[in-house]
Formats: sequence, C-alpha cells, structure tokens
Amino acid sequence: MSSTGTSATDTKPNRMDRRRQRTRQQLMTATIELILKKGVDETATDEITDAADVGRRTFYNHFENKKDCIKAAIGERFSRYAAESFLIAEKHEDQAVALTVSAMAVFTQVSADPVTAQLVKYPRLLIEAVRESQREFIMHTTLKGLEQQRFSTAIPPETLDALISWGFVGLVLENITQPSNTDRSTVWAHFILQNLGIPQDEIEPIINAARGISSQA
Repeated sequence: MSSTGTSATDTKPNRMDRRRQRTRQQLMTATIELILKKGVDETATDEITDAADVGRRTFYNHFENKKDCIKAAIGERFSRYAAESFLIAEKHEDQAVALTVSAMAVFTQVSADPVTAQLVKYPRLLIEAVRESQREFIMHTTLKGLEQQRFSTAIPPETLDALISWGFVGLVLENITQPSNTDRSTVWAHFILQNLGIPQDEIEPIINAARGISSQA
C-alpha cells in the first residue's frame, strides 16, 4: 500500500548533496585562507581550486566566478556572527533592546575581523556579503518590532534594508581606516534606533540595557 506522506528520511541530504556541500565548504574555506594571506586581487581562481583540491570545472559548478565565491565565503563567515548574537538578543522581549544587542555585537565582530580589513577597497563586495548574511536577522527583529508598534518608521522595508546595510558598511570602513577612541558600535546603535523612530530620550537607556545583556552572555 502506497503512502502519500513524506518520511523524515526523505528530507535529509543524500550522499551526493552532502558531498556537494563539503566541496562548496572546501572552496569557501580555501578562499578565506587565501584572502587573509594574499588579499583579494592576488587571490586567483586556480589557487582556490588548488587549495581546495578540486578542479576548475567543479569550482564553476558551485560559483559563477571568483567574486561570487568570495561573497559567499564572507557572507557565511558574517552569518555566524549574526546567528550567535541573535540567540542572545531574541531572549529579550523588548525588540529595541534585542536589535541593539545584535547590532552592536555584529558591528564589533565584523569591524575586528581581519577579512573585513582586506575588503576596504571593495565596499560593494563587502555590502553584498553583509546584506546576504545580516538581512534575515535584522529584518526579522525590525518587522517584529513594527508589528508590536515598538518601532515606528515611514521608510519602506526595502529602503530601510538598503539604508541599514550601507550605513553599516560605511561605519565599519570608517572604524577600520580612521581608528578613534569613539565606540562606533554605540554610534551604529543610535543610527538604527533613530531610523526606527525610537525617541531620543529612550536611546541611551536602551543601549545601556543592551550592554548589560552582552556583558552577561
């Protein structure tokens, strides 16, 4: 008797899928290692495939070109920062505090990442990687805050996404190229909260609450 249901095993990756994922991961890992060692311009596709121990044809089965591979590798790296901070932030009921915890943590980690320093001359590549890795986490909290009427903004979600992404990258690059004693993660938090309609007199207490949560994590 046939069944119309789908068993749990049907949704698991098969051997070919797992092999494909491993190969993709090898390519991205090799890309990060080469960028850290040689920089973006000096890293060639052939070097990536050699380091990953795969052929060029295999590379192009996964990525369109070197830029596509770099963007994916950096996006995955930054996604870990977002995921880690989100696990801490989502425990807080106040979406303004939750977003601030995540935003400040990710800003600090991305700014300090040596890979980011290699991308100073490539802001567009950096922003593409940032948007791929951060959009899901930032927009989830933002939309939840809008639904709860914690946030109030007339900016459409798509425009807000672009505004936040470009603002993030611009401030990260400034943090790398123009070091100062200013805590720019706080500046970043101010920027986001202001654009989400949080009253000025509430911003500092929210940031202080976020700092307290982060210090206990």
